Amino acid sequence: MTSLTSKALYGVACSFLFIFLFSCSKDTDLLADYIVSDNPSSAIANIVINDNYFVNGQNSLVLDVLSNDTFNDKENVEIIDVSIPDSGTILLNKDKTITYTPKTTIDTNSETNTEESEEIELDKEDSTKESSQNITEPTKDSFTYTTETTNEEGNKEVQTGTVNITIDYGELKAFPGAEGFGKHSLGGRGGKIIYVTNLNDSGNGSLREAIDTSGPRIVIFRVGGYITLNSALVIRDSNITIAGQSAPGDGITLRVSGNGDFPCMRSTADNVIIRGIRFRPGPGIDKSILGDGLVLTGGNNIIIDHCSFSWATDELTDPYGAKNVTYQNCIFSEALMYSSHIYSTDPTNSQYKSPHSMGMLIGDHSNKVTIFNSVFAHNNQRNPLIGGNTSVGGDFELVNNIYYNWGSFGTVILTGSNSRVNLMNSLHIPGMNTNKKRLPILVGKTAKVYAKNNISEFKTNNSQAEALTIGHFSSPFNNQLQSEDLSKEPFDFPLSTFPFSTRENIMDNLLSDAGAFAMDDVDKRIIQDVRNISGSMINDPSEVGGYPTLNNGDPYIDVDKDGMDDLWEIDNGLDPTNKLDGNLDRNNDGYSNIDDFLHELTL
Repeated sequence: MTSLTSKALYGVACSFLFIFLFSCSKDTDLLADYIVSDNPSSAIANIVINDNYFVNGQNSLVLDVLSNDTFNDKENVEIIDVSIPDSGTILLNKDKTITYTPKTTIDTNSETNTEESEEIELDKEDSTKESSQNITEPTKDSFTYTTETTNEEGNKEVQTGTVNITIDYGELKAFPGAEGFGKHSLGGRGGKIIYVTNLNDSGNGSLREAIDTSGPRIVIFRVGGYITLNSALVIRDSNITIAGQSAPGDGITLRVSGNGDFPCMRSTADNVIIRGIRFRPGPGIDKSILGDGLVLTGGNNIIIDHCSFSWATDELTDPYGAKNVTYQNCIFSEALMYSSHIYSTDPTNSQYKSPHSMGMLIGDHSNKVTIFNSVFAHNNQRNPLIGGNTSVGGDFELVNNIYYNWGSFGTVILTGSNSRVNLMNSLHIPGMNTNKKRLPILVGKTAKVYAKNNISEFKTNNSQAEALTIGHFSSPFNNQLQSEDLSKEPFDFPLSTFPFSTRENIMDNLLSDAGAFAMDDVDKRIIQDVRNISGSMINDPSEVGGYPTLNNGDPYIDVDKDGMDDLWEIDNGLDPTNKLDGNLDRNNDGYSNIDDFLHELTL
């Protein structure tokens, strides 16, 4: 008997060592709570160990609570009971895992697929009650689970473990994957669904009509192709989501008619989300000065995601006075050199015969602007220019971007003395039009800049000093900064802790994902230019084949006109005839059902 007991204790010790070594995410501090099996034929006791998990407050998490428990026969283990947590809901799944979903401030009336999981019934009043508090601090929660095993003699052994949950609610992002200063834009969440049913400049079913509608709204496209504009689209009323990813076929491209001097789109509104749109204005009338793609003249909480900008005669885009703005996963390419801009077409202008191929100008009173995971290619200047003509302070971050074949100037930072800039993980690649005598990054005297992991022909690896690739913005534009001219620590911005990326990773990840979701021939060519170190700046779209043909496509079926594909609704337990379920939250993740659907279109 002594021998058998010693073997059992030896087995417990081995189990302890195995769990200690291989269970990093679990709590092994309470091993003293184990129960040793009375079965003398077993060398390893049945042990239930408490668990610790960290959960993002916007997402559910599947918990494999048995993974660190030790049983003679795991196939013979059943979870026979779970307690009800205070701050979440749980599902006991057939594979013996438990799905934990933190409660949010958004109500849910979700239905569960009973063939896949068994829902633990909660008090109906409590489970659907909407929280009146916007929880932002981490919250502690816990529940218990009870296991039952049966040995060969038919004796049952019951044990209970505790699962401790830490919930970080944070603040709901515009959509999963939103980053930077604009990541918390509300867009049109909770608002009306408006269909764009044609490609007309204006009138019923047009994009202009959808934009001009007041109140929170989500714009869904039922057609793909070109929208040729006779005047600028202007977003004046706040809280709008323009869901370009919903367009069928080859997606949506905005261009101008050529009979005026105006940008494709201008916004003065707050809480704007624009995803998956191509801005390709093309030449306007001679002596024009307003031929931009997208202009943000004011507004707060704006995110531009997976959009493509090219063929503007002024800047491709201008955040000019806007605050809390993110451009991410975008392509900024081929701003036109000698086109219809006043510098090219007015002999009386002092800048006559000067090229005007400009990427992005971050101008007066703009503050808290992020440019992330994006590609600049074939733009003569402003790649981007931060702080043009501004003396006020601001915070800016340029993280994980590629800059290719700039001409006269690459990235220029001319901010006031109260401004701060994080410049991280940038890859500057010269092309055939690049002035290689100048440094690719130039900084004004008063700018406060933190730089890290920036690669160019002047600094080819990250063991070299950052100052090698950064110069003073003064002629001849090749005087390198000293290391002491740069901030020693990153400024506390949203992406200040973004991880280091190698040149190879930046190239592979950005070039496979940047630009509008439906990649047209223009974006495909730009990406190949960057990969192959080819291509050049242009004066007119005709030099590179002009506007490609776009397939209009066929829209998904949406009988109740709630913006969601009927098949997706059925697959996700929703009613395709209920037009009110788009703003509900079936999975309690904080995002509405229409939010979830639109995001899945991007995956």
